[in-house]
Amino acid sequence: MLIHKFRKYQFSTPLVLLLTGLVLWLDGFILYSQLSISLAEAAPLYNLVGRLFKDYPLLNVSLAFVFLYFQAFMVNQLATSKNLIDRQSFLPGFLYLVLMSSSFEMLSLHPVLFANFFLIIALNKILNVYDEKEVMLEVFNVGMLISIAGLFYFPALTFFLLLIIALGIYFLANLRGIIASIFGLLTPFLFLGVYYYLRDMLALKTEELISGFGLFRLFQQDFSAFSKVYGLFLGLLAVFTFLKLFQYLGDKPVRIRKRYTVLMYFFLVSLVSVLFVTHYFKVHHGLLMLPLSAVFAVFFQEIRRKAWAEVFFSLMIFLILAGKFARLD
Repeated sequence: MLIHKFRKYQFSTPLVLLLTGLVLWLDGFILYSQLSISLAEAAPLYNLVGRLFKDYPLLNVSLAFVFLYFQAFMVNQLATSKNLIDRQSFLPGFLYLVLMSSSFEMLSLHPVLFANFFLIIALNKILNVYDEKEVMLEVFNVGMLISIAGLFYFPALTFFLLLIIALGIYFLANLRGIIASIFGLLTPFLFLGVYYYLRDMLALKTEELISGFGLFRLFQQDFSAFSKVYGLFLGLLAVFTFLKLFQYLGDKPVRIRKRYTVLMYFFLVSLVSVLFVTHYFKVHHGLLMLPLSAVFAVFFQEIRRKAWAEVFFSLMIFLILAGKFARLD
């Protein structure tokens, strides 16, 4: 029913989206005192924001919900304006909100929520590069946006690899483009380094960064049974969706196929970024939700038997709610 509702944007769509989000965030608003902001091994900008709201748990949850609700519209605008899906559909934004509400730990101002905001803008600019004449400026801007996302959440810096890959996809991978992207990436760190130097904190902060850096900590984590089942479900649905996507793109213009290729690499880079997580394991999968919301939207939009779309989506909602209820035991 909800999938059918969001296939076409209607006057009531923002209200239905709001109500759906409030239902999925109900446990967060009720148990807001259990959603503390963790600043362990936090990136500089998130450390700054986190300190502002650390002692206000209800405000933390409320602002996170508003921020996510706003991002849902950003994701939908990106998908429809770049012709990734029917211009009248609101499925990408709806699915992004649902996927980003899938676990209790994500119902707060976690660092991935901030990183995603800048990555959405960066992805929008990357997809614009195909039609731009002044590419160097856009490449510099994307590098800087990725850098800012990384200053909220360090693993987001891996998306610099996506920028280089995108330049290759668009046949723009040359020395000038790579240098422009590197300068964009380094610019925020340069300002941050100057600030730390003037505060006589550069050596200390550099040491903290190096000591907090680690690889493959994912394999040391113990995830709940429901997290594993839900992850397996999303993984299988993603594989099935990407296979269907190849058929969907068969008769599409080159411009659209290239944009979807970038989106697929966004998903792959998101998977690679898991290797660089040091602390925020329970929210890191939020980086995957941007590409998944777009490709899942195509799957639910184009599936021939519409009843199956509702079945798959109902199963997704069931697993999300089951995980939330299981946590209360």
